[in-house]
Amino acid sequence: KRIRLRDNHITSLGALALAEGLNNNMVLESLDLRNNYVSDLGVKYLALSIINSNLKTLNLESNEITTEGAHYLAQMLKNNQTLTDLYLSKNHLGDRGVEWLTNVLNHGKKNYQDQEYTEFAGFRRGRDQFEDEPRTGRPKTAVTPENIEAVRELVDIDPHITCQQIADTLQIGSAPTEIILHDYLGLKKATCR
Repeated sequence: KRIRLRDNHITSLGALALAEGLNNNMVLESLDLRNNYVSDLGVKYLALSIINSNLKTLNLESNEITTEGAHYLAQMLKNNQTLTDLYLSKNHLGDRGVEWLTNVLNHGKKNYQDQEYTEFAGFRRGRDQFEDEPRTGRPKTAVTPENIEAVRELVDIDPHITCQQIADTLQIGSAPTEIILHDYLGLKKATCR
């Protein structure tokens, strides 16, 4: 009934494999993927696979999710009848992403009215925007705009550079390097294996 895969360096590719396994799964009730690298593309795969599931809890804290991923989740929430707990803290949802989610919750089904979303608790503590809070234990290997630009520059300088050379040069690890190459720069044939 539960799958806990937190802190496993799962990327969008791993999320795709997981989504394929979860498609039409009526047994799983809780999926914990916090502290991974699922990203927006991975959220898209997962959201499509759990629309018609019995999943009650989904934890995607600290997964490099942006406004785009929030949109996929909002679309899923419009049709999902069972999800009651969704955790998205320590992501980059942005104002628009939060707007999409709150619109679904405010105009959606009654069973969402009592849910607590950890992002909104931040506003009660005085926050006025959604930016990623500093956190210990999270490597600098995250997929950030700075890292994306640095990878792009290295590839522009040397189109034959290997994924491992990029990871070593920037000290960001092979998993985020592969995500940047595939998901952000569109280099589908590059691999870090």
